[in-house]
Amino acid sequence: MAADLIPHEGDLEPDEDYEVMLFDGASFTDAEAEHCHFLDSSFLKVAFDGGRLRQRGADPAPAGGRVAAGRGAGRRHPGP
Repeated sequence: MAADLIPHEGDLEPDEDYEVMLFDGASFTDAEAEHCHFLDSSFLKVAFDGGRLRQRGADPAPAGGRVAAGRGAGRRHPGP
């Protein structure tokens, strides 16, 4: 599946749909990405420091996901 993912570049935007994206080695500071939707995407070595990330729709359940600061700070979603 990783070979089929599209590398993401740039910042996250509120209310965006990110489908089949690969977030690899990204660092987001003060991201204002409320109500984003991540479908069939993967996060590898990604850091979030501050900002707003609010869930929209079903729980994405990222494996080992963690928010370093901001709303939901320190929350960890259980894996499948």
